[in-house]
Amino acid sequence: QNIYSIHDDKAEAYLPPFFLHSDGMATRSFQDCILDKDHNFGKHPQDYTLFKIGTFNDKTSEIEYLSPIKNLGNGVEFKTEKLQLLDGEIKDGTS
Repeated sequence: QNIYSIHDDKAEAYLPPFFLHSDGMATRSFQDCILDKDHNFGKHPQDYTLFKIGTFNDKTSEIEYLSPIKNLGNGVEFKTEKLQLLDGEIKDGTS
């Protein structure tokens, strides 16, 4: 599994890590939070950035940290990406 963490710019800290099988799953979960107007991520998307920080081997319990860690995007990018997709669907008449 991969290990991810979200950096909170205002707190100047990383949030507790979470584990998922792929970058796609992590970005989808992050984007869901960014698009939720009631979630802190959705209220202040510019303050949060998703990072892949390592891997966890569930057979050996070994953790391998990435150096450098991998920036998967800031909350604003995820919000903008979704809005662009929706805008494209409306223009194409697919929604």
